[in-house]
Amino acid sequence: RKFTMQEIMDAYEDGRLVEAFAAGTAFFVAPVGLIGWKQHELEIPLAEGKTGVYAKLVRGWLSDIMYGKEQHEWGVIVDEA
Repeated sequence: RKFTMQEIMDAYEDGRLVEAFAAGTAFFVAPVGLIGWKQHELEIPLAEGKTGVYAKLVRGWLSDIMYGKEQHEWGVIVDEA
């Protein structure tokens, strides 16, 4: 589901926001270390240094699908001609 910025802020203030990342097509997974909203700057933990645990997990999973290491309906292997 979609989250409102107020829900994100509430989770941050409660200590429930453990990680944030953006994901898109073409194997794009980017960790988010800072969210600016209104007068607030929410510093997001990056448990793995430059990334978070979940962003690293998702990126690795997508990489395995992309390179045929994991079978998945999203991954179609095309033989090179």
